[in-house]
Amino acid sequence: MPPGIHPRTVYVVGYPGAGKTSAVRVALTGLVAQPQEGCVPFVTYRRPGQQRYVAAQLGRLRAGGFGGTDALSMSIQPRAVAWLREAPYELIVAEGDRLANDAFLATAAERGPLTVVLIEVPAEVARARGAARAEALGREPQSESWWAGRRTKVDGVAQRWSALRIDGTQLRPAVGAQLREAMRL
Repeated sequence: MPPGIHPRTVYVVGYPGAGKTSAVRVALTGLVAQPQEGCVPFVTYRRPGQQRYVAAQLGRLRAGGFGGTDALSMSIQPRAVAWLREAPYELIVAEGDRLANDAFLATAAERGPLTVVLIEVPAEVARARGAARAEALGREPQSESWWAGRRTKVDGVAQRWSALRIDGTQLRPAVGAQLREAMRL
């Protein structure tokens, strides 16, 4: 770890269908992405014409876009925490359910400033978006018990980690712009 780097971590949470992935994509628009594979897949970002990386986003690219942390294996937690302890980036971005837990977030807070961003949408809006996504993918919608579990987890993370709240019912560019401001890009 280069001396003096205390990375800012921005972790985006929200109900499934809240628009987390879309908001991060808009917030990082204009930066040059470079996928990195290894024990923890991530994407580095730099400004056009520059070589210095300004951010790293945990997760991997997959068909149809960026999968966020949910595209990582279920067993990623210990490797992601170890990666986070050594990551030489000024800004670390993550979104999704997989690493939105106290162990990962506490490690991020130990390294430097942590901002948990909650993209808020009413539960019925999230459910409608989730049903539309399931239909588009040719899958069955998630059960009510699955949705209740996700809502409970997201609400708990936001409550324990003093989340910055963004209204996810706004137009996508407005949500992305507010997230970009939180990232200080």
